[in-house]
Amino acid sequence: YEKAEEDLNERQVREARVEADAVVAATNKAREDAAFQALTEDERNAIDLAINELMVAYHSDDHILIRDKIEQIDHATQRLAEIIMNNAVGKALEGTHIDAQ
Repeated sequence: YEKAEEDLNERQVREARVEADAVVAATNKAREDAAFQALTEDERNAIDLAINELMVAYHSDDHILIRDKIEQIDHATQRLAEIIMNNAVGKALEGTHIDAQ
């Protein structure tokens, strides 16, 4: 029973780390977008802090802590995601004309 519990914990930690890798990669890619510069310095600092805290948690065996830090990044990057989406929608609609009837 102890071995099964240990195996489950190890699996949860591995899954949390895989998710963390994906979140960090997506965040790093978003940093290259012009939208990142549209954020305030405080917002950019909050993202940096969240990434740093995740990297510390990443090396722990606490999958709950890792997931909490992933949520912190999700929260810190919400405005960045909104700006990126708004820019993408704006580009997609560029040149289109909507008739009001």
